[in-house]
Amino acid sequence: FPKKGVGGSEFPYVLAGMVESWGGEVVDYPERRHCCGFGFRNYLVQANRGYSIANSQKKLESMAPYRPDLVVIYLCTNDFSTARQPHETIFAGRYIELLKKVKANYGEDTPILCLASNVTPFSFDYIRNACMMSGLSNLTYVALTSGIHNYEGDLGASWHPNYKGHIKVASSVIPYISTITGWEMEEKPYR
Repeated sequence: FPKKGVGGSEFPYVLAGMVESWGGEVVDYPERRHCCGFGFRNYLVQANRGYSIANSQKKLESMAPYRPDLVVIYLCTNDFSTARQPHETIFAGRYIELLKKVKANYGEDTPILCLASNVTPFSFDYIRNACMMSGLSNLTYVALTSGIHNYEGDLGASWHPNYKGHIKVASSVIPYISTITGWEMEEKPYR
């Protein structure tokens, strides 16, 4: 799977390609290629929490000087394992904390698009409820339903989308990004 991704696993290019396709500028902030470290296992296991929180904080701080037109948060691709899931109140508390940190870094007016994966049937409910409870403005939440991926060919390690899976995700969220940002969608087919 890493070899099939555009740019490989260290230099993924799907989101950067979307930005460039719309004439935007990709900001190469210092921690851009680092994982947020917020995987469910990293947060649930007490010994790993320090890593998860510190890594997420470092990533947010490294992005702070930049003012994006939109922030996309796509958690839950592997945060809900088949064995254990966080209770909704725990998830909501941490998700709201993340949303508030993003707003603190970029300003209250910065729109956030919150994507919920299709790994579990309740991840969208968790994200939607957390957004509604947050009291924050300019939040849009979208469910990537189970029909978006073919589990045999669109997902790689730990349910993360591979190249084909990323294309499907990008194709499904482009209309939301266009609506939220006011960026015009080109009227041309894609493959």
